[in-house]
Amino acid sequence: MIEILPNFTDGVVACRIAGTVHTDDYEQVIIPAVEAGLARHEKLRIYCEAESEVTADAGAMWDDFKLGVSHFTRWERIALVSSMTWLPGVARTLSFLMPGEIRTYTPAEAAQAKAWISEGL
Repeated sequence: MIEILPNFTDGVVACRIAGTVHTDDYEQVIIPAVEAGLARHEKLRIYCEAESEVTADAGAMWDDFKLGVSHFTRWERIALVSSMTWLPGVARTLSFLMPGEIRTYTPAEAAQAKAWISEGL
């Protein structure tokens, strides 16, 4: 399940991910939110809170890959908030491949993540 989080600065797409993510979650929630944000801004920032036990079906993973690649140069910042211990390592690896900056935060650091993702907007 993916839900869009309210009360973020324009230019930030914020979401919470929990449980199992399906293709419909991307096609009905994330893709429309990202496309709307990119229609208003040259670059976009992503704030994502992920539960510790998130899984995704193959269609959702494919949609995530396509979305990331199709707008590759338009990601400015990505803040990932989660207690998943392996996430910082994956983010460091991906940071070499992404033009934007990726930072990871624990749930206790969510306020810092929100401040960073909105900084300068």
